[in-house]
Amino acid sequence: AAASPPPPPPPPPPPQQTETFRCGTSWLDANTKCGVACPSGNSTVCQPYGEYCYVNLSGEACTTPTPPSSTPVPPTPVPPTPPGPSGVELIASGGARCGASEIDAREMCGISCTDAGQCPSGTACYATHPNYCGDSNFTPFQWIDPVVSTSWARCGKSEVDARSFCKPVCNSDADCSVFSGERCYGVHQNYCGSQVAGGTRMLRGV
Repeated sequence: AAASPPPPPPPPPPPQQTETFRCGTSWLDANTKCGVACPSGNSTVCQPYGEYCYVNLSGEACTTPTPPSSTPVPPTPVPPTPPGPSGVELIASGGARCGASEIDAREMCGISCTDAGQCPSGTACYATHPNYCGDSNFTPFQWIDPVVSTSWARCGKSEVDARSFCKPVCNSDADCSVFSGERCYGVHQNYCGSQVAGGTRMLRGV
C-alpha cells in the first residue's frame, strides 16, 4: 500500500500582543503606528488629538526601523510650532535619524538618514516623531545612560514643546493653568528624568 502523505505543517503562531496602551482613531490605527502611550487605558491624554486609548497592541510599531530606501523619507506632519524657552521660534520636523531605537534617534538627535547604510554600526535609520533636532537654535540635552520616563503627560504649548523641554507632568489642563497658553499633552516616550551632562538631572520630568 502507498505511504500516507505527511501531515501539513502547523500554521504560524499569531503575532504576539502585549498589554500595551496607545492612542489612535481605531484599534487598527493604534496597532499599526507608534502613537502616544495612554497607561491603564486612560483616554484623557488622547483627547487633544481626537483619538481614544486602545489596548492589546503589537509592540512592533515602536521598534521596527525604516527599511532601506533610495528615496528620502517624507517628513512627519507636525503641529504649530511654539516659541522656545529663550523666545526663539523653534521649527519642529520629523524625518529619519540614526539611533539604536526611535526614541534614541530622536532624543539623541542622531544624524539624518534615508537608509541604515548611512548609520554607524549598531544603529539603524528610524522615522522619528516630530522634534526640534533640525533647528540650529535648539540645543538637545546630553543624556547620560538614559532611561525611558514613566510620565506620559506634561504641560506645554504643544506635544513637542512639552516633551522636548521636559516640562512639568500633569493629569489635566487644570494642572497647567499657571503656565500661560499651555495645556496637558500626552507625550511620546522620552528620557526626561534621566541624568544629563554636568551631573544634573531633569527632575521636572521624573
